[in-house]
Amino acid sequence: MNTSESPQDNTPEEQPEESPEAPIDPQHLRLLEAILFASAEPLSERALAYRLPEDTDLKAMLSALEAQYADRGVNLVRAGKSW
Repeated sequence: MNTSESPQDNTPEEQPEESPEAPIDPQHLRLLEAILFASAEPLSERALAYRLPEDTDLKAMLSALEAQYADRGVNLVRAGKSW
């Protein structure tokens, strides 16, 4: 019997954890930015999510864009349930 660790052993260090703040794909962020600023009217999160890839963390991306535009002449703001 071999007492050494086998490759099948999963220690906590080996298991990938989902980060609450997963990295944001810059292409997805640019796509969201283009959708928002090309629209003549505010868009709901549902409408935005429909237009973005499935694996997109929409809330994180909206927060990131909101922060990026906070110090600029143009701001991204939430208007009711839309952006």
